Amino acid sequence: MLIWFLPVFLFLLLIGLPVFFGLLAAPGLLLYFNGQERDITLLYRNVYNGIDSFPLMAIPFFMLAGLNLRSTLS
Repeated sequence: MLIWFLPVFLFLLLIGLPVFFGLLAAPGLLLYFNGQERDITLLYRNVYNGIDSFPLMAIPFFMLAGLNLRSTLS
């Protein structure tokens, strides 16, 4: 299954899919076609738990605060 990840991922990028969705769809499609549908829920649950972290969410807010300060100070 791992040998097919890169070609599927590159194909998804070539048809114009954003990288984030390609990284989600490639393993999901491979798990589905291998008959491991129950692992798809684990895959997406782990992705959501990885995104749902406070330090990772703080980075865009610091960037937004910097943009707001730059526009108000000039």
